[in-house]
Amino acid sequence: MSNRTIAGIRNRLRIAPEIPVPMDSYKDRILKYIPVEAIVVFIALYGIASSQLSDEPYFLSLSYGIFIICGIVAVLYLWRVEDVGDHGQLVVSVLAYIVWVYSLGVLPFAGFWWYNAIFAGLLLPVYTFCVPLIDGKPV
Repeated sequence: MSNRTIAGIRNRLRIAPEIPVPMDSYKDRILKYIPVEAIVVFIALYGIASSQLSDEPYFLSLSYGIFIICGIVAVLYLWRVEDVGDHGQLVVSVLAYIVWVYSLGVLPFAGFWWYNAIFAGLLLPVYTFCVPLIDGKPV
């Protein structure tokens, strides 16, 4: 084998230098951690059900069902469609979904004795503002 062939083989087998992954910006992290799709679907389904069925005796169960199903779909959507494999990001996103629904003041939470509209109103901006800082300082 000639030196030229050996050099060609070495070049083909050479491992590419590791390229540093750029950090997400603050805005990118907000978009990554807040599951907007699930929140919008919850608001739409709950709004439709509330406008038509709020006087029905099963409406409370229906509201819990909508909340739970949208939460499960949020995880599946992030995992399968958005290809999120980081369990930490999934947990933060599910918590964000719960905080957003809690802050809306609708039945899954508003029916509990411990629900507080002022606390819910304060929690939402604080959580949304602080959640992008979880992985360190954004660029």
